[in-house]
Amino acid sequence: MNIVNIDYIFKITVLGDVYTGKTTLIDQLKYPSSKSIEEKYLSTVGVEYQTVVMEDGTDENKIIKLGIWDTSGDEIFAGILETYYHNVSGIVAVFSRDKIDSFKNVIQKIKYFRERYGNTPQILLIQNKNDLEHKISKEEIDEVIRKYNCLYFSCNSLTGENVFQAFDSLKNSIYQSFLSSGLENKFPGITILHKDFPKDRSYYSCWDFLW
Repeated sequence: MNIVNIDYIFKITVLGDVYTGKTTLIDQLKYPSSKSIEEKYLSTVGVEYQTVVMEDGTDENKIIKLGIWDTSGDEIFAGILETYYHNVSGIVAVFSRDKIDSFKNVIQKIKYFRERYGNTPQILLIQNKNDLEHKISKEEIDEVIRKYNCLYFSCNSLTGENVFQAFDSLKNSIYQSFLSSGLENKFPGITILHKDFPKDRSYYSCWDFLW
């Protein structure tokens, strides 16, 4: 795959409580050659930015860069995070399998997005740390998936289990929604790189996503 020939940039925001493994999930996606990644217990301060380049998964062979905003789950940063919630193509909502509060809190965030932005952002619900004690029932998770029209994966950010599959599914869902929308360059959270747009990936920075 030629990573310099990027066709689309998708703006993705990752949210969830502190210590649910959000940053470690992104590390596993970004560095898939690592069979196991040590969990980081320092919480994200404010917001961090990562990029991952993927293929579109269709016969078109489009190259898509995910611009991923990893937001803090600490409430003291809530006031500054609204910028990173606006105009996104996808939301990754993470909760920890062993923490009921993390599940309840992420439901409130999903509800916020659906009420404010409708069905435009594709939402990926991730149950992380699937090797820990199961404190959230399948019925509760299924109800959230149905009610808010979410994609869902059970993952392990330390071993990488289902991490690529989860983000790949989100990317494909965004792309298919974009193709069927007819909105072209007006689709929220997607930048289309035209032929006359610089293709050198070093040209792009996090500021490309602050619309």
